[in-house]
Amino acid sequence: MFAELDERAMDIAVIPSGPVPARFHVRTLYAEDFVIAMRAGHPFFMQPTLEHYSKMRHLVVSFTGNPFGFIDEFLANEGISRRIALTVPSFMFALAVLAETDLISALPRRFVAMHAARFGVVARDPPLGLTRFHLRAVAPEVALMDTGVAWLFDILEGTVAAEQNRRRRSPAQRSRS
Repeated sequence: MFAELDERAMDIAVIPSGPVPARFHVRTLYAEDFVIAMRAGHPFFMQPTLEHYSKMRHLVVSFTGNPFGFIDEFLANEGISRRIALTVPSFMFALAVLAETDLISALPRRFVAMHAARFGVVARDPPLGLTRFHLRAVAPEVALMDTGVAWLFDILEGTVAAEQNRRRRSPAQRSRS
């Protein structure tokens, strides 16, 4: 992924990433997992088995357009495949498509919790052991020489930390603040 990035063309990216080259500064914002999202009333919701999952038509979010991902690697190890019907470049676009079709998609749990209701999209836990991923803020070291970029990088980390602390407090503690 990073071989494609030109650090002169970006200041900060917030992305799920694996290893990052040394020329980039990285901060993990939070760990996330996936749910299977679909339109309300979708037949998969009532029968969320691995066999049923593999027979569904799938939407994959990929900014490169590559229809093969970590889920396909997992399924291949189990001797299973799935039918990719469509790739889209963003999670929000995925929700809009899911709302109007019979496609299903693995999407980040927090994203679905925040936005799915307005699209009439629902979610189930996946019938397969999907791994968690880390959402990271990534910036070229050279970009952090700009005080504004360095400030924004710190704000991203601080905002996520504050939200995590807020969620850990009880409802009674939150109402007093």
